[in-house]
Amino acid sequence: SRLTNPADNPPKDREILSRGWGPSQYPTMLGLGFYGGFMQLGIGFLFIFTLRHLLTKNLAHVNAYKTLIIAVYTLPATLIFAWMGQIHWGSA
Repeated sequence: SRLTNPADNPPKDREILSRGWGPSQYPTMLGLGFYGGFMQLGIGFLFIFTLRHLLTKNLAHVNAYKTLIIAVYTLPATLIFAWMGQIHWGSA
């Protein structure tokens, strides 16, 4: 079955679109990015939950996407906080 092994029954393109990935999901991902840039608290779980429901990938692929997305927004967020003087480098 698809729940135990998604590779056994790959979805059709129409099924991927019917799972909700569309223009309305971009604000969701943007909101998660802003939340993750400021808080970082629990963002991995939120991304896994969101991506798992939006993509028809297995959990290992979803985790890889999550890690990439978090790395992409963490570097600019860190640079902004450093530029604003809000990182105490001595205690880090």
